[in-house]
Amino acid sequence: EGGGAVYSYRLEGGEQVLEGRIPIPDGFVTERFGTSVAIDGDTLVIGAPGDPVVPKGSGLQPLRAAIFQRVNQEWQFKQSLTSSETDGDEFGTAVAIDQGMLVVGAPAEGESGKAHVFDLEGGNWVFMGRAQPPDPQPGERFGAAVSTGGGKIAVGSPNSQVGQAVSGSVSLFDIIEGNLSEIGSVAGSDAGTGSEFGASVVLENDVMLVGSPGENNDQGAIYRFDPSSQITQTGRMTADDSSPGDRLGAAVSIDAETNTVAAGAPGVANVGAFYTFIADSLAQKARYDVEDDEDAFGASIAISGEQIIVGAPATRDEGTVVLLRGTQLIFRNGFE
Repeated sequence: EGGGAVYSYRLEGGEQVLEGRIPIPDGFVTERFGTSVAIDGDTLVIGAPGDPVVPKGSGLQPLRAAIFQRVNQEWQFKQSLTSSETDGDEFGTAVAIDQGMLVVGAPAEGESGKAHVFDLEGGNWVFMGRAQPPDPQPGERFGAAVSTGGGKIAVGSPNSQVGQAVSGSVSLFDIIEGNLSEIGSVAGSDAGTGSEFGASVVLENDVMLVGSPGENNDQGAIYRFDPSSQITQTGRMTADDSSPGDRLGAAVSIDAETNTVAAGAPGVANVGAFYTFIADSLAQKARYDVEDDEDAFGASIAISGEQIIVGAPATRDEGTVVLLRGTQLIFRNGFE
């Protein structure tokens, strides 16, 4: 109960084939397994930010984040990642991995939250350092969203105070000679109290996108930045037909090859939708609404080429995943 589950699929002949449920490794007990997932090549990281009860004398260990390696079409458990802090830090709420760099968010660690950074050395993931907010504030939830790319790390703090507004922020870090170095922090130009700027963040090449789903009475927005040393805001995206409660930007993803941004809006019409935008011009391309009984459709999203995968975690209490090619539905599945 509450342990969670992760399922693996592969693309075969243009069809999605279920490979199976990724088992929780022997010797571990976990809670909310699958809250966050990230994949890079044949390496998969799964977050489990709950606080599992370990029976006395069982010999079991709590599992908070797990690394799996794909070998002969199977995902094999490789390593457990843990935090040195006490229970309740929500280590594993967000995870990101890219080219030998792995980040795990722990937004309830301490008063303000932290992000743990690991480096791949000799086939094992080794703790490199802990990113912290530049101006720690109680309850800011630094680490609620994380991303890594191009040797940089972005960490969202959706409840941080900027000036007089609790609007949220994102901090950007560089890796210099194996050490974390803060580049700076940014906030949204139009973000105000309750905007939750930093609830989602993604780094891709020379672009950083930040979701601000609570902005403008929960209509939501996505900001684009140049993540160089100046971290310059270069644009802002909103839906052409936005309404209060849509929460655009709750999830965001970008594909450089197709020059497309995909953004979830899980509050649209109380069931959800997602939007696509042209990455360089920021013009809206399309909106896709649910065709079945999904709920919170758009709470998570990822785009790669012409394929977009969208999560609807509140559907029928167990959740669904929807895969599209462009706006054509090619796959839908729910889990029990």
